[in-house]
Amino acid sequence: DEELVGQAAVLFGAAHMTTAHSLTWTLLLLAQHPSVMRSLWHELNENNDLDESGSPKAVGSLPKGEDLSLLDRVIKESMRLLPASAYSQRINTVAVQLGPLELPRGTGIIFTPIITHHLADLYPQPEKFIPDRWKTLRPSPYAYHPFGAGPRLCIGAPLATAVIRIALQRILTRFRLSAVPGSDVSCHIESTMLFPTHGVPMQIHPADCEFAAVPITGNVHDLVDFDEIPDVTVQAASAGEDGEMPSIAPRRPR
Repeated sequence: DEELVGQAAVLFGAAHMTTAHSLTWTLLLLAQHPSVMRSLWHELNENNDLDESGSPKAVGSLPKGEDLSLLDRVIKESMRLLPASAYSQRINTVAVQLGPLELPRGTGIIFTPIITHHLADLYPQPEKFIPDRWKTLRPSPYAYHPFGAGPRLCIGAPLATAVIRIALQRILTRFRLSAVPGSDVSCHIESTMLFPTHGVPMQIHPADCEFAAVPITGNVHDLVDFDEIPDVTVQAASAGEDGEMPSIAPRRPR
């Protein structure tokens, strides 16, 4: 019994902060992409088996099968675009040649989905939030790795995904969330995770289906092309004193 409790505690611990960040980034992406949110809202309300309080009864209430539901596509795309686990570390047990590098045994190796998930040859238009790309996209475990990959894959991954799925169903069928206009949405890496630097200010409305994007500032624009934001210049408002956008990493060559 003590071992079972300990193992369960590890699962919840491993799925705690990254789940919170993934949920935060997903709600932001949906709020800023009203066309996707509108389709998801209809899917959730057409397929949900609701309890007396109006909440989904179970995580399995949406259709499953070979074709992912829109909710599942949204989650996968959110974790591709803004992966909560910003980087992972490995140590090689034998000497190995990695591209042009010769790595002796015991070398620390750091890899990040922030780079892999934004490679245009793997994901066309990588900065755009396109959940429907997952209708046909089937990347290898090492081309899509929000939870790491291989034998050291995050043990909390299945629980984290289930929690995000349930939470999104319950939130989005009861409320409409929108970003606070003009808010600074920036991110930085802390303890291997992609943290929202100032939080992500959101407004809560009744579930009225009146979805609309609003102008926001911050370095999140380095990672996401919010193409549904109204034609309002956000660069000037979010630029620093030298006129440059704050960045979490050097911009990649296009």
